[in-house]
Amino acid sequence: MKIIKLCALTALIFCSISNAEDSHLPEAFQGDTWNSKYEILYDDLTQLLQVSVVDTGLSNKKKLKSSRANIGTRMKSNRKAHTALEANRFYFEAYRDDQSKERLTKIRKSLEYVSQELPLSSLTEKEQLAYWLNLYNVTVLEQLTKIYPIKLLEDEITDDDSFFNEKLLTISGHNISLNYIHHEILLKKFGKNKDVIYGLYQGNIGSPNIRKQAYTAKKVIKQLESNAEEFINSNRGVFKGKKNKLRVSRFYEQSKSLFPNFKEDLRKQLLYYANGAIRYAIEDASSIRTNIEDWTITDVYGTSRKYGGGANNNAAAMLGSVSSGGASLGLGEGAGGGFAAANMGLISESYSNKTLLFGRFSPEQIELIRKLNDKQLKQKGTVTVTDIENTDGT
Repeated sequence: MKIIKLCALTALIFCSISNAEDSHLPEAFQGDTWNSKYEILYDDLTQLLQVSVVDTGLSNKKKLKSSRANIGTRMKSNRKAHTALEANRFYFEAYRDDQSKERLTKIRKSLEYVSQELPLSSLTEKEQLAYWLNLYNVTVLEQLTKIYPIKLLEDEITDDDSFFNEKLLTISGHNISLNYIHHEILLKKFGKNKDVIYGLYQGNIGSPNIRKQAYTAKKVIKQLESNAEEFINSNRGVFKGKKNKLRVSRFYEQSKSLFPNFKEDLRKQLLYYANGAIRYAIEDASSIRTNIEDWTITDVYGTSRKYGGGANNNAAAMLGSVSSGGASLGLGEGAGGGFAAANMGLISESYSNKTLLFGRFSPEQIELIRKLNDKQLKQKGTVTVTDIENTDGT
């Protein structure tokens, strides 16, 4: 018994040394297995995103034309001219009924359940990174569908009582919030790659894009690089101000811990992905100010409709984008009420069943997980494990 305890202590010491970078985390969130064969499946999430996300493409740096009030009203749309035509859009309009919202809830619950099937440390670092990003983003989408229609998200994102601060998730027995995932897990455990911040979709135009595919271990690095390049070269990421002054997104202030010498470290990050004229603007900038913000929700057309009328202010830009995006998905023309039903109907029953049954692993992997769990049960009682107190008080 003494030998076993000594071995366990040695293993614990070795684990502590090897995981020095994430030792601030509860033990359940520490470590990884570099040669792990486990692969989490996200087919259901990807299919949902494919039929719900409108990819607006790279920014053309164009400014939205000024809107005019319709006849019969003095009201007009108040939108950010430089950023209104940017960012991928999520079809929130299709998620007004309980059945549609439940699809997101099922996916979120099934991702939570992964931590009950096996320890997260059994996964590779990239597998864990993709997992946390997908869990974060689908939870954001789930929460936004509950409060939609809403136009501006500043209070929802920044206030102390924001849902980002609520402990909405239970992972490996720990109750955690979206901001805990952001600041404690992603920034501190994976922050050596600063691109991790570009995977944090927050629902507003001023945040990084929601993608049409789920993050996966095999692609997550390239996916983050793609998001970083798109964001930095868009008006909502970097904008040339007057007199060699550079305007940068306020989003970066949320992750200041990654940039110790904030403005100079941020400049280096921006230069890594900046293209063309914006690159020269960054190099020549005499000052950097993080004052670009757009809190408008990234819906397709609902909260951007012209006041006093039934059409979008910029039909060629936004509704045209939706129509072409819908056509490419086989959704038919236009952005009418039938669009929502067509969208959700494309999510096949097989994927819905997979989500409901928490089918995140292949049959072979499930059998391996079962055997490992059986082995752990047999060894239970041989070694006493003492829980390390969680920093979030749970």
